[in-house]
Order: sequence, then C-alpha cells, then structure tokens
Amino acid sequence: MVEQRSQRNLPAPHLEGIGAVTVAWSHMEANLSNVIMNLGGINSHVCQALTIDAGSQLLINSIQISVTEFCTDAGLVAQWNKLLEEIQAVRSERNSIVHGQWMWRYEHPDIYSVVVCDLSAKGPKLTMSSLNRTPESLRSLANDTFDLIDEMQQLVVKTIPALREPLKSVPRGIQVVNVAPGKKMRKPLFQRKRNGDSA
Repeated sequence: MVEQRSQRNLPAPHLEGIGAVTVAWSHMEANLSNVIMNLGGINSHVCQALTIDAGSQLLINSIQISVTEFCTDAGLVAQWNKLLEEIQAVRSERNSIVHGQWMWRYEHPDIYSVVVCDLSAKGPKLTMSSLNRTPESLRSLANDTFDLIDEMQQLVVKTIPALREPLKSVPRGIQVVNVAPGKKMRKPLFQRKRNGDSA
C-alpha cells in the first residue's frame, strides 16, 4: 500500500516551481482586469475599483460576455473563445497547485515522488485526486501562462477596432498608441523579461 506523509519541507526545485506558477498567475489576473479596462475604455483607477475583489473566473466570464456582445468580427470572437478556454485550463491547474496539499509519496523507503493532492466537489460528491508534479512541469505551466498573457495582449489590439457601439467610440488615448500607419499597439501593463528558455 502506498504511504503518504505530509512534510514540512519540499525539495527546493519544487518550491521554486510553485513560486513561478504563483507569480505568473498574479500577472494573468492583473492582465484579465486590464483587458476589461481596454475593451470598455474604462479609466484604470475606475477599473481597479470595480474589479479589485473579482476572482479570475468572474473576469474571464466578463471578457467572454463583452466580446460576444460587442465584437463584430466572428473570427475574433472564436479566437477569444479558444484563448479563454486555454486560460481556464491553466487556471484549473494553478488552483490545484496553489490550493492542493503537497506531499511526499513513499512507494518504498528509498523510492518516493512529490505529489499534490486536490480535494474538489463535483455535485454532491467529494473527489480526491493525486498528481505527480515535477519542477519542470511547474516551470512549463508558468511559461505557458505568460505565453497566454502575450497572446491576450495582442488579441486586445485586434479587437478594439472591431467593437460596436457603445464601446466603439469610447476614447482610449492613454491605453492605445499609434506605432505605424494603420496599426495600433497597446502599451502592455506587464511584460515578461525573457532570458533564453528559463522561467
């Protein structure tokens, strides 16, 4: 029988990986709020006041509803739906990592792995899942999160010109800058500093 023991200390590479996921998701939540600010043409301080206590699920839902209601380009709406679905999948993984219980799993005194146990409710039933997480998989998830942020920032720039009224004519001078004739690029609120392939 597999024995599981909670430990006070996990290996340093796992702790670094968990930290990387946490930092990446903090940027994701800030950028989800930033998307609402840009799509709605809302003053940044007003947007912060409106979304300060909003969880990521509410922000994702708000973006999806806004794009569905006000974007005139069906292709862009489809891109948003795909992107938000990918963000939702990363959110689920992040929640398991941050809210789950990390343990050593001993198959044998000298053979062990590090797992995260996640207890969730599905309808009236509680479900316990256990997943072996490597430091590499944690860093990969952090990188994937930043990649989705980059994609989301680019998609906002494409979406703003395709908005219908009343959002189309809302001034966005501070949040959008002209970079070339016929092209616009939003100044990113957060930008990942890339150093090779490291997280």
